[in-house]
Amino acid sequence: MSAELRTRRYRRWRRAYLARHPLCVRCLSHGRTQAATDVDHIVQWTVGSAIGLGLLLLALFANFNARFDDFSARFDDQSAQIADLRTGQAGLAGQIDDLRTEMTGQIADLRAEVRADVRRLDDRLRAVEVAFGKVDQRLLTLERVLIPAPDPGAPDE
Repeated sequence: MSAELRTRRYRRWRRAYLARHPLCVRCLSHGRTQAATDVDHIVQWTVGSAIGLGLLLLALFANFNARFDDFSARFDDQSAQIADLRTGQAGLAGQIDDLRTEMTGQIADLRAEVRADVRRLDDRLRAVEVAFGKVDQRLLTLERVLIPAPDPGAPDE
């Protein structure tokens, strides 16, 4: 098991996902009802699908990273301002509190944006899962059409 799958964050996400989706998606697509125990085998990955999903995630995270870098630079600037105020001047506690309040608000805003980004990623991932389920169903239909069932009355060759 990789280190990523042992994290508390992943385990919490996994429990939440299994609570929302108690039945195995893959088994349901084959007409069987089975309790879900894993979340990592729902979509059978191919090189093309993994690359496509990877590019989608890269695009989404590039936007997030740009905003995070901007916030980080502003945070560093404000932290330096706070350090200057603390070292030199008496009576500037109000400005320090104002900066701290501003930074706290910015952090709260960034957290809200990150949560919204994660929700959008989760929605897109669910859409990809649904699309792969439809492809899987189409493949099963094609298999039934192209590979006829053996005739029980026909002699064995």
